[in-house]
Amino acid sequence: MSNLIFIFKAYNPNKRTTLFIHKNYTDYIANSQYVIRNKDTTHGLFGVVKEFPNIQNKNDLKPIIEHINKLAENKVPIYRGYISLREFDAERLGYYEQEKWKNLLENGGSIMQILSALITDYLETGEYEKQLSSDTIKAYRIDLRQFLDFTGGEWADRNMLNQYIKYLNQHFAPRYAKRKLASVRAFYHEMEICGELGENPFNKLRIRIHSPQQLPRVIPEQIVQALL
Repeated sequence: MSNLIFIFKAYNPNKRTTLFIHKNYTDYIANSQYVIRNKDTTHGLFGVVKEFPNIQNKNDLKPIIEHINKLAENKVPIYRGYISLREFDAERLGYYEQEKWKNLLENGGSIMQILSALITDYLETGEYEKQLSSDTIKAYRIDLRQFLDFTGGEWADRNMLNQYIKYLNQHFAPRYAKRKLASVRAFYHEMEICGELGENPFNKLRIRIHSPQQLPRVIPEQIVQALL
């Protein structure tokens, strides 16, 4: 199973420490020893910033670094997203070149493809290593694919899980809703154990699957008379 980690961080721009967290971070990620460097520059930055449309072709990073620092000084929210793969899995999945990572970051469909690959690995592990029954694997596959479609291929946070629980309550009988949610919970638990997930949104999540209220059954009069 591949060791894929998605981490998304946002720092409160009004805190004094946030400026120091962001200050010169651009230089750090551009020149990290692990970065895949651009062909024509000494750094590994790429992407699109309004003021600098061709970052990957610029050798002088000072204006870019100053621009990001200025945003932090002006308390503009800056979000950080991290995607990490083990070297073996990056090569196996085709993410061993900068262009592949660029497409991954710029194309949401690629993220869905990687999550889809994780689900496939998870199901294969259950089938061949854990020897789960074919019916169990089939149910897991259906439930996880439905959940993947619901989230749009993203890792769900607690808010999205609450929306999914609401969706299950509205469209499925309680027995099926509980099964589908249990399938997703088991998958997220496995991803957390394997280090694929930084924080499991199921932790401390209050789950309520609504069961229909059963009205009391009335015994027909003829049966009551027969019993007397």
